[in-house]
Amino acid sequence: MSGASQQILKRVAAMAVAFSAGVTPMAAAELAQIPEDVLERLIEPDELANIDETDREQLLSVLALDTRASVRARTAISLQFLSPQLSPRIESMLEQLAADPAPGVRQVLAGILGPVMARMPALDRTCLIGSWSASPSEHERYVIASALGWPFDAVGVRSALAALSEDASPTVRAAAHRSSNRRAQRGA
Repeated sequence: MSGASQQILKRVAAMAVAFSAGVTPMAAAELAQIPEDVLERLIEPDELANIDETDREQLLSVLALDTRASVRARTAISLQFLSPQLSPRIESMLEQLAADPAPGVRQVLAGILGPVMARMPALDRTCLIGSWSASPSEHERYVIASALGWPFDAVGVRSALAALSEDASPTVRAAAHRSSNRRAQRGA
C-alpha cells in the first residue's frame, strides 16, 4: 500500500470515530473533500487486500456514508471483499445501502448481495433472508428478492420467494419472479 493510501486510510479512520461519536456533518464534509478517484483507488481489490479486516470494514462503513452516490455504489461492490461473517457493522452497512436514496446504489447492492450471501455461513444467510423478506422496508425486500436468484442453498429461500412474489410492491414482486425463474432454470 502506498504512503498516500495509508494517509487516506488514517483520515478515514478518524472520520469513522467522528461518525460514531455523532459528529456526522463535520466528518461528512471532510470525507467529501477527498477526491473520488482517490477513494476508488483505495477500495480496489489489490488495495483492500493489504488492509486488515477490521480496518476494511471500518473503511467501507465510512464510505457507505459518503455524499456521492458513485462512492457508495463502489462501496457496495467492495462488500464482496469483506469477511463472509455477518457482523453488526456489515449488517448495518447492508441496511444503509439498501435504503440509499440513489436507486443506482440499491441496484448495485441487489446485484452484489447474492454472491456475498453465497459466501456467508448458512445461519447468517438464513437470518438475512428471514429478516429482509419480512422487512417493512420495500428497498430491503427488493434487494433480498433480487439476491435470492443467486445459486446458493439456504433454509427459507423458497418460502421467502413465494411470499415476495405476492408482495404489495410491483418492483419486489417482479424481482422475486425473476429470481424464482433463475432458480428454476438452474434446478435450484
